[in-house]
Amino acid sequence: MIPIGQWLSARRMDPPWPGPPAIAIEVELAPGPAAASATSRDIALEEIRAEFAARLEAERESAAATLAEARAQWVEHQSAAISRSLSEAVTALEDKLATAVAGILERLMPHAVAAMALTDFRSMLKQLLASEPKSLRLAAPSDMIEAVRADFAGAGLAIELVVSDGYELQAVAEATSIETRIGAWLETIGGAAA
Repeated sequence: MIPIGQWLSARRMDPPWPGPPAIAIEVELAPGPAAASATSRDIALEEIRAEFAARLEAERESAAATLAEARAQWVEHQSAAISRSLSEAVTALEDKLATAVAGILERLMPHAVAAMALTDFRSMLKQLLASEPKSLRLAAPSDMIEAVRADFAGAGLAIELVVSDGYELQAVAEATSIETRIGAWLETIGGAAA
C-alpha cells in the first residue's frame, strides 16, 4: 500500500481548467513557530551558557579562596613547626658548643689564669721591691716560687720562701701584703662552664 501523498506527487496532474495567470507577489511573513522556536532556543542556550560561565567563575573564586585559606593555615602550621625545630637545633648546638668550649677551657684556664696572675704578681712584686724593704716572705706553690725567684735574686734582703698548696701567691714585705685570687677565678670560671 502506498500513501496517498506519495501517489499524488508521483502522478502530478494538472487541473483540467486553465489556471489563473502567474502573478509574482512578495510577501513578508512573520516567522512561524519553527523560526520562533529556533530563536528562543538560541536565546535559552545563550542564557544557559551565561549562567554556566557565571557559576563556573563563582566556583573558581570559591576554590581559589579555599586554597588560599588552606595554604595560609599550612604556612602558619609549618612555620611554627620549622621555628620550633630551628630553635631546638640552635639550642642543641649552643649546648654542644658550650660543652666543648667548657671542656677546652677547663684544661686551659687554670694555666692561663695562673700565668696572668703570675705576670701581675711579678709586676707588683717588682714595685714592692723598688721600695727597698728589709725582709720579704713569699708563699707560693713550688713551681711559681722558682718562676719569681729570679726577680729578687740580687735585691739584698732577707727572703723567707714558703711552699704552699693550691694556686695562690702571697708576698709580705714589712706592712705591705700582695696576694693572688686564682682560686676565686677558677671557681667563677668553673661555675660559668657548668
